[in-house]
Amino acid sequence: MTALVLICSGLLAAGVAFLLNWLALIPWRRSKGKHWSERARVYYPVRVAAAGNLWTIPAALTLAAALIWPQRSAAWMLLALVTSFAVVVGTIPMDLEVFPRISAGELLRQAVANWFIRILQWFVFLCAITFNSDHFDFQAIGIFILVFLLCIFWNSSGWLFVGRKVGLFLFMQRHC
Repeated sequence: MTALVLICSGLLAAGVAFLLNWLALIPWRRSKGKHWSERARVYYPVRVAAAGNLWTIPAALTLAAALIWPQRSAAWMLLALVTSFAVVVGTIPMDLEVFPRISAGELLRQAVANWFIRILQWFVFLCAITFNSDHFDFQAIGIFILVFLLCIFWNSSGWLFVGRKVGLFLFMQRHC
């Protein structure tokens, strides 16, 4: 996969994310001046759709590239990383519109930290798959237990710990 394909895929991913988020915000924009609970009710589906875009757009573009260029399978992971980061960047204009009090630099910093946390999760699962043996043995059991314990850690506020370590929650500490 050439650099041009990576650049074009990244731009396409960011553009599609921006367009979908812009269209999804139309009802939220119309609720301007209404009670905060009504605005929150209208914003919730937008946020859920934007979070879904973080997974579906990179997956769709990566699978499309795999269908178009099946002989270049080694670069699919790089394409998935580029498009997932581009989708995160494509959501920043939506966040700027919804949260105008937060600066663009702070939103970009939060988006990058959020992206790294998401990639870390996938990295753990891909490493577990890669290092697992072909047979069910002690190594497979050890990897399973390690990933299982990590999942328990993540689901019992481990993401808060990781978020603090990568600086995702610095904005809240400075401005609250």
